[in-house]
Amino acid sequence: MSAHRQRIPAHITDQLAEHGLRQLHDWPLASHGRIDGQAFEPPTRPGITEAWSWPYIELQPPLDATCIVLDVDHADELEIPRPSWIVTSNATNHRHVVYVLEHPVHRGSKARTAPLMFYRRAAEGLRRLAGADACSTGSVGVMQLVRNPVAPGPDCSTIWMRQTPFTLGELREWIPEPLITLRSQRPQGHGRNVDVFTWARSEALRGTWPRTLAEDGPTSPAWEDEVRRYALELSPEAPLPASEVRSIARSSARYAVENWRPDWRTRRLPQLQARRGRKAGHASGASRRAPNIERDQRIIEAAAHGISQRQIARNENLSQGGVIHILKRAAGELRTRNRMFPAPHS
Repeated sequence: MSAHRQRIPAHITDQLAEHGLRQLHDWPLASHGRIDGQAFEPPTRPGITEAWSWPYIELQPPLDATCIVLDVDHADELEIPRPSWIVTSNATNHRHVVYVLEHPVHRGSKARTAPLMFYRRAAEGLRRLAGADACSTGSVGVMQLVRNPVAPGPDCSTIWMRQTPFTLGELREWIPEPLITLRSQRPQGHGRNVDVFTWARSEALRGTWPRTLAEDGPTSPAWEDEVRRYALELSPEAPLPASEVRSIARSSARYAVENWRPDWRTRRLPQLQARRGRKAGHASGASRRAPNIERDQRIIEAAAHGISQRQIARNENLSQGGVIHILKRAAGELRTRNRMFPAPHS
């Protein structure tokens, strides 16, 4: 039987299922970690049965986030919600804290934006609360290799805790208020190489870079320095290895040389101008409404108390149509908020 056709041993799936984790990787990466103080062993795919006997394993499927993992590198007491389990290093007291989700969040090409963004906010909120490693939750809250809870190794131990999986709505109360309105975050941890390459591929087609790369070739020192600068700015606490930055720089340079066209800027300019116009429109609309926030709040509260729209219009010296417009806008904002942040189940 081939390695990727093997089945996970029943005692492992039963133990994880008791704590809500029922969806696992079919052919996971695994590693022995650091042996005798040496560098971390590169992960391989030894076959699913053997992988679950190694200290580090790829816990989650490639396209679904089934849990939130925090890498806590300090020994302080944690003031966080009770997790599904904790794997602790007996020597250093460093911990991998795991929260299993009741409904996995899809993060592939067909992923829905609202649950994925909410998942990221929940992961970042818990990370800040625990003081966990800034690179532990990754670009979409996913840590690739985690301590194996059923075979953590001779120097580690697993504390099994909450058996009921978490819903995203249940984790909402742990999200700090600034993260509620978060639009974008600079990704860290697993996925940084993809983020650096995405930026480099776009940047290489701008300004004078296409001609510079055409003259110097993929090994351009100036371009490699530019990519290294961005990679360091993206993740200063855990920079990418120099060899990986060099590889990304050369790949993006080859892409630019092969795909650049002199009329690229002309073709993209209308899209750029339209995007800037939409952004400016949102900003100007918010600034126009700012002086009327208190008035709009009075109108919403009056309508909630059953006062007629005609009477509200007289009290606020507005037309009835203006009152209707304000109430419709408030209702739309409320629907959007409820869709992005669903209330926890009772």
